[in-house]
Amino acid sequence: MKVGLIGLGKMDGFMGERFLYDKHTVIAFDLNADPVKDLQKKGAIGVSSINELKKNVPAPILTHSLIVRIRSWQEESFSAKILAALRNQFGGHLVRKI
Repeated sequence: MKVGLIGLGKMDGFMGERFLYDKHTVIAFDLNADPVKDLQKKGAIGVSSINELKKNVPAPILTHSLIVRIRSWQEESFSAKILAALRNQFGGHLVRKI
């Protein structure tokens, strides 16, 4: 199975390693190249843009994931605030105000 990861925070990095351990193909993108390089050393395929990632992984799930993430930044959505807090608590992702 091919798995695409956008952003390699603490939680996503561990998920990527686990997918690799289970012999899945991991294709990873992050704005910071260092976590991508670290995962590449373990067997992942690193890409330098989301468009490049979309060429290798089915786009509907990537698009949906990105939309949910952007939606979680909106102040008026209580459920989105909960998702952002969970990403911060479990994945170490910063909660940003836009």
